[in-house]
Amino acid sequence: MTGKKLALLILGSIGGLLLLVGLVLLLLGRSQAQETEQLAAGPVLHTLTQLSQTPPGGAVMLQGQIAERNSLLDQDFVAYVRQQYQGERCVTATPTQGSVTGRTTCEPIWTEEKRETPRLWLELSEGRVQLANTDYRLQNPPATWQSTTGLIKDQTVRYEGFKIGALVFTHGTVVMEGDTPTLRVEFIYGGDSQTYFDEQRSGTGVLFLLGSIFAIVGILVLVAMGIVAWVGRKKEPDVVPGAPGFGGSQPDQGGHDN
Repeated sequence: MTGKKLALLILGSIGGLLLLVGLVLLLLGRSQAQETEQLAAGPVLHTLTQLSQTPPGGAVMLQGQIAERNSLLDQDFVAYVRQQYQGERCVTATPTQGSVTGRTTCEPIWTEEKRETPRLWLELSEGRVQLANTDYRLQNPPATWQSTTGLIKDQTVRYEGFKIGALVFTHGTVVMEGDTPTLRVEFIYGGDSQTYFDEQRSGTGVLFLLGSIFAIVGILVLVAMGIVAWVGRKKEPDVVPGAPGFGGSQPDQGGHDN
């Protein structure tokens, strides 16, 4: 394989990969958008009566507050993630024209030490409901606490989570414990339902944007590859059968002895 053909093959592979990544992101964004809008179209429950009317196994969206009945844990949290500061991760950018050194950006490194997600009680109108599980995620936690003012490696500890009275939104299925309905959830979100759905739509928009960029760049790379290959073929000399240099032996130009 010649160097030119190898370069075209590499260019085509890069273009195809970019296009594939773009299509995957677009499909993922479309799926997430459909799921978000389907969920947003449903009713958000605010009362215990509404929850009690939902049959076991039924999917519900619920908005309420962290109830006072919950047990207080570290730093008055009722559910939290505790992390320890492990230093910084720094990246130096490639120097640009007019700059001798590239710009260095650093971000803190936090390592999760402990997670407490008990069966919380949520306060609704007309009563309370308890979660049925302890393996839910904490999303957009409204409360934070840090052990030191500055960041000290291997010493600073940070808590992120929920405290009594916090407004929360969640989505889950009804599970009966005797005659009492409980709720099995995948997450607890700090905020109301509208804020949650706005955040989900924003994430979907990012997926569509990235997918479009990757797909367009992939198509442009493939088009460029096609143009280069076409121009290369046009520049190749045409070989006419029978012309000098076209395979076979050349006729003897000399005479024959009689």
